[in-house]
Amino acid sequence: MGTETGTAEVIPIRGDVRITKERLFNGRDEAVPRSNVLATAEEFGRKFTELGAIEPPFDPLALVRLFEISNSLRQVVDTMTTNIHGGGHTFERIFNWGTAEGRQRVRMAMILEHELKDEGFSFPSYQEKAEAGEEAGELYEPSEEEVTARIALLEQQAWRELETARNFFDFCDPKLGWQVIRERQGDDREVSGYGCFEVRRNAKGKPKRVRWIPGWTMRALPLGDPIKVDVRTRTTPITWGVESDWVEFRRFVQIVDGYEVFFKEFGDPRVLSSQTGKFYDEYEEHADNVAAFKKAEPCGIAATELWWSSLDNPESEIYGLIRWSGEILSVLGSREMEEINLLFFDNKTIPPMVFMISGGHVAKGAKEELKQVLRDEIKGSGNFHGCLIIEAEPSASSAVGQNTASQNQVKIDFKPLTDAIFKDQLWGEYDEANQRKVKNAFRLPDILVGQMKDFNKGTALAALRYANMQIFAPERKRFDDQINRTLMPAIGVSLWKFASVALVINDPSEIIPLIVKLVETTMRPEEAREIIAKMLAIDLAKVEAPWAKVPMKYALAGFTDEAPPADGDEPDLGDEDDDADDIDDAPDGDADGDADATEEAPTEMRLRMSNKKFKRLFEGD
Repeated sequence: MGTETGTAEVIPIRGDVRITKERLFNGRDEAVPRSNVLATAEEFGRKFTELGAIEPPFDPLALVRLFEISNSLRQVVDTMTTNIHGGGHTFERIFNWGTAEGRQRVRMAMILEHELKDEGFSFPSYQEKAEAGEEAGELYEPSEEEVTARIALLEQQAWRELETARNFFDFCDPKLGWQVIRERQGDDREVSGYGCFEVRRNAKGKPKRVRWIPGWTMRALPLGDPIKVDVRTRTTPITWGVESDWVEFRRFVQIVDGYEVFFKEFGDPRVLSSQTGKFYDEYEEHADNVAAFKKAEPCGIAATELWWSSLDNPESEIYGLIRWSGEILSVLGSREMEEINLLFFDNKTIPPMVFMISGGHVAKGAKEELKQVLRDEIKGSGNFHGCLIIEAEPSASSAVGQNTASQNQVKIDFKPLTDAIFKDQLWGEYDEANQRKVKNAFRLPDILVGQMKDFNKGTALAALRYANMQIFAPERKRFDDQINRTLMPAIGVSLWKFASVALVINDPSEIIPLIVKLVETTMRPEEAREIIAKMLAIDLAKVEAPWAKVPMKYALAGFTDEAPPADGDEPDLGDEDDDADDIDDAPDGDADGDADATEEAPTEMRLRMSNKKFKRLFEGD
């Protein structure tokens, strides 16, 4: 064979990362392909360490693998994710400006806007009035017309923002959808302690797409130096402002198959290279930094943002501490128990029975024939009533003259050994105790993981309400708060808030009669419809009729205000039983008091009639 020679070519692929492409020659140009061996878990962790990533409390990859083989974690994690994220979401107004209280909040917001000199949210009509009032030494107070005009503008803005929010969450991930994204990051939180997804912005700088990232492939890097950024804050109940603040952001890195990709924290405005992890923030203008990045890395890709969420951890502000950290040994013990029980079927050495022959022996070849019968012919339903026949012959006499019946008698005994074989799994009680400990680590009732046997309607509802109040509702609120502080302002929504929907656990047969009684006395029908819609998880059309805005008895009495008139303001009705008094003051004829006269009566007369009906309803006829 000829002598092999070779050349090496260094090819830059990502910044300062290079690979060496080697060619070996043996008379021909034959390239040796690169190795396809993937990095081991040890190399995986060492790579993160080399990049300066913060080490999590437990190896996330080990936790994921333990979750995959556990006989108890899947049930509790699915229960947590289903009850926290499975109900979906809705959008709620920040407050109802259609009520008297809401109208007053709008009025106060307008006053605060003026005091803050927020010109972007001012209107000339009341701005001029405010300036004139200041010159006269008076406090600014918007008129009723100005408040009504502002509410009309808020209503238009609210409907535009609602469509914006719906479009974003409906199409932020065309492949999986928002519901799957939030459920998968919820699974990661329970298994690894943290979850995340990528956020990509459009040309206008608003979030447009999200994509789930497996949590075990991600690590967080230390916080960087504080930078001055513009932060959106709510200055009034209806106004968002921008304030400058010094904020510390961190980078994140993902490693898959030995390749790393960098991400920046959500809200970081700087330009970051996804391949080298280097920031380009030398210039004040964002466009100049983008140009500098393109010049330095012509083939580079700018890093996208990462939305990160974690459980509480007293030792780390970035990595969460899994709820089952104290039960890792229980999970491992149950797995070892399962493996030992599985090995028992293939490695047991105790036969089910023993044939003992005394005073003789079986015929030649009978031993092999007996094995075949036990192995092949005695099995199956067709041989359920079949019988096993064993032939044996006595042994030869050991001495002359001792040919007695007792010496030539052959005895065959069947001795079962099933008592020596384990009739059930080994350490079954130990495994049940481990499963209870894992379930208790999540504080879940038995019924939610399918382990409750003796229960009734009352105990089941009590367990569900306890779990929702103590576990699921607080977690939903934390998730909603983070979305409302990050994604909702970023997409330009200020008059709505993201709200997770709880799975319905109420008993309508108990609540609806209570609502009916409240509607008959003090509750408004529109309030009752809102409660019923949430309880049944359905959409009910909003009723704009005046009767829906007052308690039902007031509406039946003819009132359309929020409360009946005060006693001191009530006109003198005279004799309550004299119906003619109601129309004595009717104008222009129709003295007989027919319906036409009543319909054409002035407002004061109709008020007197309504007050009289009100008295009859509440004071008795």
